[in-house]
Amino acid sequence: MKLRVLCLAVLCGLGAGCGADDATAPGSSDASITYTLNGTRYRLSGSLSSSLTEPFVVARADSVGGFVVVGYETGGKGKGDLLVLQGPRQTGGLQCAVAGTPCHGRMITGITGSNTSSFDRFFAITSGTVNVTAIGPERLRAHFSVTLQANDSLANGTLVIQDGSIDVPYLADPQTAGSLECLLSRVGVGSGSCRN
Repeated sequence: MKLRVLCLAVLCGLGAGCGADDATAPGSSDASITYTLNGTRYRLSGSLSSSLTEPFVVARADSVGGFVVVGYETGGKGKGDLLVLQGPRQTGGLQCAVAGTPCHGRMITGITGSNTSSFDRFFAITSGTVNVTAIGPERLRAHFSVTLQANDSLANGTLVIQDGSIDVPYLADPQTAGSLECLLSRVGVGSGSCRN
């Protein structure tokens, strides 16, 4: 249940599930997140839409002095994977681990576009680094390498991301259309509200 709420909250926070139809999410054809995952190269790009039918990348300030970067890639059979990186709003190198450290994040695999509470697996960052080279006023740029561990005991429970690069539009206003406040309230941080 907790993972289902978190998955919904991440999408809600980006304006893709909280009725934030007036949200203006950054993202464009010149925005991308690239990385090598377990030896395979990926490139995520695109603008956020109202459902998970197309790939997207987005970065926003949050209301607790940090940033959130999200990339979504569609896969086969109506499913996709969501990558989330969070850190303090500052340039320089960040050490990543689980929530509560300066840099943390997750990858949620096998999310269905029509029902965000359904997914295959949840992985959390257990180690790694993010080097933020620019944050605002209009772009967030960074390089990252992280290791993620599944929250289950199934086979293939470790993901290794190397040579990651982020170059996406950055929305510095954490209050935009209430969507980020929605994310924070759904995961128990802050006191925002979601549009209905």
